[in-house]
Amino acid sequence: MDSQGTFIINGIARVLVNQILRSPGIYLNRELDQRGVSACTSTVISDWGGRFKSEMDKRDRIWVRISKKRKISVLILLIAMGLSKKDILENVRYPKIFSSMLKKQKSAIESSEDATVELYKRLYSATDVDIVFSESIFKEL
Repeated sequence: MDSQGTFIINGIARVLVNQILRSPGIYLNRELDQRGVSACTSTVISDWGGRFKSEMDKRDRIWVRISKKRKISVLILLIAMGLSKKDILENVRYPKIFSSMLKKQKSAIESSEDATVELYKRLYSATDVDIVFSESIFKEL
């Protein structure tokens, strides 16, 4: 290693950076969005399975990215986890945001099975969906 903190490997200066391994848990951040408005974001890191990152767009819709893949509506995720629409609206802090999201939702998702199939379709761009296979993928998350 030289005085600048770089390593000399085969005559070439290299910088070695360790990967940072984050412990499982919920991490809350405050970031600036596209408009320069401060927004709170969260990242949920599980012991085993996917990593969830919540996002909010300029139309006040809440999205979740699972394992850095496509954005999925948080409503689809919550319904797939077994919550009903009534339970969601009764237990959130800002029910107006969620009720407007329910009104704007294109497809009618009534059951947990429908939400699981929709979650699988959006994550893996699948057109032909098997409910048993999509439930097994959901359990792995």
